[in-house]
Amino acid sequence: MIWVEILSRHQEVAARFRIAGTEARIGRGYTNDVIVDDPYVAPEHLRLFRDEAGGLVVEDLGTANGVFLDGSHIYEDVLSDIDAYLPKLREGGILFGHDLYDLPSRFDRRELLGIAAVNNATADYRNRHGEVERVDVHPGVILAVQDRFGDEIEHFPKSVVWAKQV
Repeated sequence: MIWVEILSRHQEVAARFRIAGTEARIGRGYTNDVIVDDPYVAPEHLRLFRDEAGGLVVEDLGTANGVFLDGSHIYEDVLSDIDAYLPKLREGGILFGHDLYDLPSRFDRRELLGIAAVNNATADYRNRHGEVERVDVHPGVILAVQDRFGDEIEHFPKSVVWAKQV
C-alpha cells in the first residue's frame, strides 16, 4: 500500500490517496492512479514504487519542469539523486529537496565530513547573527548540495526546503 498526499501551494494537504497496488502513477493524464490538475504537472509525471528494502522510489517519467528529491540522506545517495535528475530538467526547471537546515556555508565542512555516513547528527551551525549553535542536521544533504551548488540555491526561511533552478 502507498499513501500519496497532494499539497497546496501553501503546503497544506489538498488531497490524500490510498493506493492498494505495488506502484502509483501520478500525472495530469486520466490514465494515472492520482490525477493532478495542474499545468506544471506532466501528463505522465512520475511513478512511485517500493524497492527491495521497502523504501519508496520515485521514477521520473520524462518530466522536465521540476523534481523533488526525497530519499536517503546519506551523502553518496543524495549526490547520486542530484546527478541523476539534474540533466533531465529543461532550462528553467527546478530541482527541489528537503532536510537542508540552512545554506551549506553556515556549517563546518570538516565536521560534516566526519559524520557524512550517518542519516542524522548534531553539528555546529553559524546562524545569521554569527552565533554558533548545535543543531540537528542531515550531513549528507548539506555536503551534497554544497558540492554541486555551493550556496547558489534558494533556501526557504523557516523550512528545510531548498531549490535550484537550472
